[in-house]
Amino acid sequence: MPTPNTPELSPAHEQLNARHQEDLEARAISIDLAVRAGHRSVDAEEMERHLGFKVPSEATGRLIPYDKHYARVRLDDPEVIGMQARYLSPKGLSVPLYLVPGQQYDTAPRIYVVESADKALALCGAGYTTVGLAGVTTTREAKRARVSRRLVEAAG
Repeated sequence: MPTPNTPELSPAHEQLNARHQEDLEARAISIDLAVRAGHRSVDAEEMERHLGFKVPSEATGRLIPYDKHYARVRLDDPEVIGMQARYLSPKGLSVPLYLVPGQQYDTAPRIYVVESADKALALCGAGYTTVGLAGVTTTREAKRARVSRRLVEAAG
């Protein structure tokens, strides 16, 4: 059953372009919630600042902050950079758990673990306390202990 654990919202739609707003709405994610969580539209220059490596100047995407020191980018068109991968992450860093800003993990009766920050946000918007994993390739055997430790830390 959903819990009343959705962060307070503040409208700032100008941080997301129309394409990203449509994409979020198609994923059942409130624009206000995405903006509150720090999501925003970025160009190649801003991507490079967050990722720490060069991308083609025509690359664009949606920045997904995980915390103050880590963010991933969901690319608008992976072919622009010659890749099939939809997401870019800072090189050499493990992908942390996605903890939705403002959720009270220590008092939640249940915490739902889902695959992706977007699914975590969508379920948060529906009142569930969620944690997002970045995907199958980022949580293989070698990283399982770190993921388990972060889940325990998040739960208090």
